Amino acid sequence: ILQDLERRGGTPGMREDVIRQVHAVLEDKGNRFNVDVDAVLADLFAPMRAPLTGYSKIVLTAGEMDTGHWTKDDPEASSTYQVVQELRVYNPDIPVQALLYDLPLTHQGHIERPRQLAGALYAGLVWLMQ
Repeated sequence: ILQDLERRGGTPGMREDVIRQVHAVLEDKGNRFNVDVDAVLADLFAPMRAPLTGYSKIVLTAGEMDTGHWTKDDPEASSTYQVVQELRVYNPDIPVQALLYDLPLTHQGHIERPRQLAGALYAGLVWLMQ
């Protein structure tokens, strides 16, 4: 469930709400495995907090049916487009590229079309290595 929440992008305050709920459950049920909960929760939604600087080249990819990242009717409303724009502000001297694959791929492309996705990712890798 947490991964699903994370992949859908979450909402402001969601991370904090999940952390509060985890602590509440552990207070009620106990931590019988002695897990360092704070260390685990520090990585919660980590992909949503990637550094904005320190890169030499950036490429983001999306399939045309990946509505979580690409909005075909309004590309500027797409999360991928918005992230690219933000990365360009923080990294004005490096190439930042978004690749939209004209393939029937959703966010689960690795399951739906593994060969096509591999080719698409390879194309992005070739661009990165140029």
